[in-house]
Amino acid sequence: MDKEDICSNRDSDFLIVAHQIQSPLSAVKWTLSMLANGDVGELTPDQKSLVEKAFASNDRAIHLIEEVLSANRLESDRVELSLSSVPILDVVHNSLLELSPVAKDKHIKIDMTGIRGENPLVLIDREKIRNAFENILDNAIKYTMPGGVVTIRVTKEESDVLVSVEDTGIGISETDEKFLFNKFYRGETARKAGISGTGLGLFIARGIIEKHGGKMWFEDKRRDLHVDTAGVRFSFTIPLKDGEKML
Repeated sequence: MDKEDICSNRDSDFLIVAHQIQSPLSAVKWTLSMLANGDVGELTPDQKSLVEKAFASNDRAIHLIEEVLSANRLESDRVELSLSSVPILDVVHNSLLELSPVAKDKHIKIDMTGIRGENPLVLIDREKIRNAFENILDNAIKYTMPGGVVTIRVTKEESDVLVSVEDTGIGISETDEKFLFNKFYRGETARKAGISGTGLGLFIARGIIEKHGGKMWFEDKRRDLHVDTAGVRFSFTIPLKDGEKML
């Protein structure tokens, strides 16, 4: 057995274990939720704080496993789309309901002036596109320092909808640019800044966008957009409903 076969077997074993871990982690989540809600008796403030911390840690573990499995499905081309006609702004607004509190906790302003007006239809798997958008938006919030701004824009082009998320964060070094969409890759700037992450979010987001016949890219604001403010703009396109032939 050569080295490639050994690595493949190890990957397969890891994925089997990841699948098997999901159920017990979900059971732990349910139990911790019951404890935190007082369903089995009132907790003291200190006890409740410990349970809530355990719940958050367990939730992160579940999310990590879901990301690993999603990345594997994309890589092996085993992603199935459940397509329906969806107004694109519905996806954006639903994601904002999820992530606006995270931005607020970091004292980051989300500028939504660019998502008003026309709400074009796209033929998409709603949950998967929402997952892609939330990965991009979560990244923007994560890499923007307190007091910064994340700007979202949605525009209708000839045959596509263009969505962009622009931050005032730490930016991307030229060294990191060519690796940024690689699975598990985390930039040197992010590592030095001590920002946590799996290096899977952008890989998954681009895979989902491309599966829908769209494109995803990024621009460093100082280097590519020639502005004084640091940060990055991530953009993606999705074909309009009338142009769904690529799906």
